[in-house]
Amino acid sequence: MNNRNVFASPSHRWSDPRARLLDEAVCEAVCEDVLAGLSLDLPVTEHLAELVGALDAGWRQIAKRLESAGKDAKVSLDVLPNGRVKLNVEKLGALGEPKSLAWLRKGVEKMPPKINLPDLVFDVHSWTGFLDAFVHLATAPPV
Repeated sequence: MNNRNVFASPSHRWSDPRARLLDEAVCEAVCEDVLAGLSLDLPVTEHLAELVGALDAGWRQIAKRLESAGKDAKVSLDVLPNGRVKLNVEKLGALGEPKSLAWLRKGVEKMPPKINLPDLVFDVHSWTGFLDAFVHLATAPPV
């Protein structure tokens, strides 16, 4: 059994996506409105062909760049026996930390005082009295 054949009926995420497709008669009836809503002037087949061409050109460009990178590339494409292509990305190492970042981090760590958040809230309240504007829901006057 293929896991793509098991669906949860009351779920939107795990339900069969084909169940929400329009049947052919309804699709033909609303096709022009949908195309107008998407601002598509071309017929759907021509628009899809244009998108497929752009996607194919992108894949060819990636394959060409990977080929020119040679065996030292961190990315490779493997063609599986079923004809599908698998993209492999080698684990990338961490970049070194620049000295300026280490200097900045040390400076920032020295700046704020060590204080608990509730203490900070009460300090700000002592200056502004902002907590007096909050009332408990049970004691709030009716609106």
